[in-house]
Amino acid sequence: MKVCLSHMTALHWLLRHFNPRQRGDRASRATTVPSCAPGIAEAQEIRQVIGASLPAGKDGGEPPIDVVVSRREGRRSSAEVTSHLCSSRLPAGSFVPLHIRGFDLWVTSPELTFVHLAGELDVAGAAYVGMALCSGFRLEELDVSGTVRRRPPDEPLTTVSRIGAFLRRAGNLRGVAKARRALKYVRDGALSPPEAGIALVAEMRPALGGYSLGEVSLNEGFRVYAGLSPAGKPVFSTRYPDVVIRHRDDQGNLRLLGIDHDPTLTHGGELRRSLDLERGNQLESCRRLVHFTFTNLQTSDYNAFASSMDQVRRALGKRREPREEQGELARRIDCERRDLWERFVHGWINML
Repeated sequence: MKVCLSHMTALHWLLRHFNPRQRGDRASRATTVPSCAPGIAEAQEIRQVIGASLPAGKDGGEPPIDVVVSRREGRRSSAEVTSHLCSSRLPAGSFVPLHIRGFDLWVTSPELTFVHLAGELDVAGAAYVGMALCSGFRLEELDVSGTVRRRPPDEPLTTVSRIGAFLRRAGNLRGVAKARRALKYVRDGALSPPEAGIALVAEMRPALGGYSLGEVSLNEGFRVYAGLSPAGKPVFSTRYPDVVIRHRDDQGNLRLLGIDHDPTLTHGGELRRSLDLERGNQLESCRRLVHFTFTNLQTSDYNAFASSMDQVRRALGKRREPREEQGELARRIDCERRDLWERFVHGWINML
């Protein structure tokens, strides 16, 4: 192993490519990283190879590539490369070869990438990164929505259980403690970045900017009545709300609520609107499920989003938290919620 991509560069690469760990592949036994970072010339060559996988920096230029090294004296920082120190021996499978001809180039595994970024971000940011790594989508700038589904032979980069197993073997590696806190909010199966953001904001506690509405799952199947067959027999189908929230109210009753995110870009046109309406009506016929639809309005306007989330809260029979009369606390929590909405629902592309 000569160069190992890490941190944000690893995240950008992983989310924009097929899963480099194909089913049946043997995990790499490498447990340490290169001793020194690449020089300027080598970093420029690497950028030419992976440049299409890296979004532009905040100033519109090319951000430096992140690499991980094992020795403090081997660190280099320049406009081309940022090196991060990692001298610990890591669990087998922490590094994945990229098999790019002419380059001994590796990337940190999705699990190690999650830990590294947990050490750099707040809990909410780490949880959102975890949602993306455990998702069923891949970023694709050529698609109108900016994402495509991972379909066989491609598969999700990792899972919540796989990250949990890695954390149990990672010892006191920097970022592990915060990664454990963030993993409580990570869920498998998001099929778009905004729905991952909606799910995260719905479940996180108010002190972190969330609504604490209940237990969240993603793209869970519900059997719904779809009408009668030509022979007059009932027909049932399975529908998958993007986000499902479970909450037990003060009377002990379990309430279920589903949210679908239907942006205009991918749900426009008369035919698509008709299909969405049919899906919504079928879900409404499921007696135990209340169904909401979020559109571009909720993802582009915070006040509309906050209003819809308050309606979701009422439908779940949950008390407002914090209460309006709590004054300064309520205002502070609202600022936190606006920040999470901006980062994970409206401006998700800046995170990934």
